[in-house]
Amino acid sequence: MREISIENAKKVGQTLVTESYRLDEETLVKLAISKEPLDQIEQEKKNAKAALVLGIPALFSFDVVKCGEKYGIIYEHLHAGTFGRQMMEDRDHAEYYIVMYAETLKKLHSTHVTKEELPSVKTVYKKNIMDMGDLLTDEEKEKCCRLIDLVPDRDTFVSRGFEPQNLLYQNNALFLSDFTYSGYGHPLFDLADLSVSLASTSESNLSEDFMDLILNMNRPMTAKLWKGLMHSYFKFDTEKEYKETEELIRYFGRLKNLIMPVLAPNLRDDYKYGTVESSRRAFFPYLDQWTERIKNLKF
Repeated sequence: MREISIENAKKVGQTLVTESYRLDEETLVKLAISKEPLDQIEQEKKNAKAALVLGIPALFSFDVVKCGEKYGIIYEHLHAGTFGRQMMEDRDHAEYYIVMYAETLKKLHSTHVTKEELPSVKTVYKKNIMDMGDLLTDEEKEKCCRLIDLVPDRDTFVSRGFEPQNLLYQNNALFLSDFTYSGYGHPLFDLADLSVSLASTSESNLSEDFMDLILNMNRPMTAKLWKGLMHSYFKFDTEKEYKETEELIRYFGRLKNLIMPVLAPNLRDDYKYGTVESSRRAFFPYLDQWTERIKNLKF
């Protein structure tokens, strides 16, 4: 495996869990902030290549490399800013970008995938649950996995990395750059993840600096993007339809908060474990009343 140095490299991007450095005019390296296992990095590279073959707008990936004690992936360098930064810099055209965001996500969700091309998002999600170790009881893990299994099966692409800081914007198009947990399955998994990243975050007491780090957007724009995404993606006829669908998506999204220590291991312990506890109280007591609705999803 090739080893690289970022000593003289320029930092060109950062999310909650990764940092990107420009190696030259054509390539950049994306490194995990916390040490990730090699097999996870290799799976992300495999997912990225599969996405390109499927016609997903994505960065071209080259090699898995080692940098100090960390592993990373060499990607093509588009010299493009993130979608979050683009929205913040061109706020007068926010509605245009919201429609683009929703339409791109719908296009992903209409891309059919075979089992040989990408892993099942259900399998990936259940692995995340099991990786929680003793932070969840065996009974809680079983309940989570049972609910995941009830989600209707689909053979369509699921990103699980469609947040505005993970998308690059260039020439009126969006390019995916995070394939860590991508797979095939029901769009609910993407929408639920985004309900946490956008809706819940916009309602939180996180600082504006932290909002900028994790989403490249401020609180009002994040809230606007979430609501606009829902309406552009579903095109509801009534406000009642919107509220009922959003409520279901946000309930399922609590699964993401339950596994936050796995998804973002470098988060501050008080925030990470506090999120698990609050999500535990908001998720398990209401499980029975949501089971049938999730089993019989209408989208």
